Amino acid sequence: MPPWPRASRYWALALPTHLFFTGATALALYLGVNLLFCRHLDDRSTISDRRPQPEDMPIELVNQLLYRHRSSSSGDGSSSGTASAVCE
Repeated sequence: MPPWPRASRYWALALPTHLFFTGATALALYLGVNLLFCRHLDDRSTISDRRPQPEDMPIELVNQLLYRHRSSSSGDGSSSGTASAVCE
């Protein structure tokens, strides 16, 4: 027989209940502490964006980046060499 007494019906219900409420209390404290360190909703830094605004790329640069690996076509309208040149 083990040195500890056999589990009673009380502890069969009490232990999971205590663990659940301990976890729920820890979660509530965690969320509360995080909310304490957040900025207020009416703070100026929460509504302004400090990142630089995106800009359009020049079309010449886009064409160079997209089509620089294509071989020169023969001009007859066939696209026989373009698929292999793009996949290289």
